[in-house]
Amino acid sequence: MHNGSYKPLTKTIRSTDLYYHWVCVYNGETLTCYVNGNKIGAISAEAPLLFPQDAGKVLFLGSDTTDAGNPERALKCSVAIARLYSQPLTESQAKALFDEVKDKRDPALYAGEDADPEYLNWTAVDDLDTGYVSFVDASGTAHSHADDSTSAPNVMNGGQLEYFHGGHLYKSYSHTISGELQCKLNFTGTAFRYVLYYRGPSGDYGSGVDVYIDGEFYKTVTGINGQNLTSRYVALEVLGLKDKRHEITFVSHDGRRVMMDAFDVVLGTGSQDDGKPIPEPEIERPDNDLFKLNSCKDGGFMAFEPTASNGYAALLYAREAGRQPDIHGGIRRHLQCRGHGNTDRPGRAGRHRGSARSHGLRGHDMGA
Repeated sequence: MHNGSYKPLTKTIRSTDLYYHWVCVYNGETLTCYVNGNKIGAISAEAPLLFPQDAGKVLFLGSDTTDAGNPERALKCSVAIARLYSQPLTESQAKALFDEVKDKRDPALYAGEDADPEYLNWTAVDDLDTGYVSFVDASGTAHSHADDSTSAPNVMNGGQLEYFHGGHLYKSYSHTISGELQCKLNFTGTAFRYVLYYRGPSGDYGSGVDVYIDGEFYKTVTGINGQNLTSRYVALEVLGLKDKRHEITFVSHDGRRVMMDAFDVVLGTGSQDDGKPIPEPEIERPDNDLFKLNSCKDGGFMAFEPTASNGYAALLYAREAGRQPDIHGGIRRHLQCRGHGNTDRPGRAGRHRGSARSHGLRGHDMGA
C-alpha cells in the first residue's frame, strides 16, 4: 500500500514448495496481515491512499501496477485462490478463512509449518523491566535499579554493572555486565530471544556471553562485539521450551563487559510447570576455541604457570604482587579444563573450576 511511502508487512518464506494463506485487511487507518491464520503484524497507513493514473487502475495478483497499467515487481509464485471483500475483515474472520483450507493440506508437507517462529506471539522485554530482568552479583545479591547512573559504573561483588543512555539503544538505555555478574531473564512461556541494538568495539567489549537455561549450560553466543549494528540483531533465539517457569542466565564469557539491552519472550500459561524450584547454574567456562591452554588436554589435568608464552597471560592473578583482577581486561579467576574428574552431568567430560595463581591451579574433584 502507498500513501506517500510504501507500507510493507513482510513474512519470511521458509519453503518455495508450500502454499501460504495470506489475508491482508485495510480499515482506512491500519494495514493488518495474517499468514496461515496467524497475525504477523499491523502498520499504520492512514488515508488518503495514492493510486496510479486512470490507465494504471488495474489490479494484478502477485505484482504492483505501473502508471501505464502494466505489472511490475512481479512475485515468482503460483496463486491458487484469490478473494476480494467489500468490508474489512475482523481477526476471527481472517482466521476462519484459513481454517477452511487448513485441513485440506498434506500433513506430511506442512508438518513443521505451524512451528514457524514468526507465528509466535513475541513480547518485547527491556533490561529495566524488573518483572522479567534482574542483575545478580557473585554473592547472589540482586541489584536495585534505584542507584543506576551513567556517570560511573556500579562496582559489585565480582564485577561491574554499567548503565548507558543513547538513541541507538532499545528504549534509549541499556546495561552491560562484566566479571562474574549475571543477568537473569525470568518468564513463564515457551521461547526467548537475546536481542542487541548495539555492539561495542572488540577491544573493550567481550566476544561472547555464556547462556544457561534453568541452571544448565546451553551455549556460548559469539558475534556480540566488533562492527556496530545498523538494525536490531537477534543474537540468540531458543524455541520449543516447555510451557513453564524459566530462568535464563547470561554471564560474560571472557569477563569483559557485554551488552544486556533487550529480550523477546513467548509467554505461556505454565501448563507444564512441575512446581520444582529452578536450580542455580554452576557457572563454568565451557570449552571454547578462544580459551584453550596447552596444559588443558583431553588426556588429563596438570598444573601450569600462566605466562605470556602460553597465551593465557590475561589470567594472571598476581596476588603476590598485590595486583587485583582487571575486570575490563578480561581477567577471570575461574578456569575450566577437561579431564578425568567426576562430573554430575551425563555425557560431558569432567569440568573443574579453580583460581589461577602463580603456583598452579586448584579446583574441585581433581584428586591429589
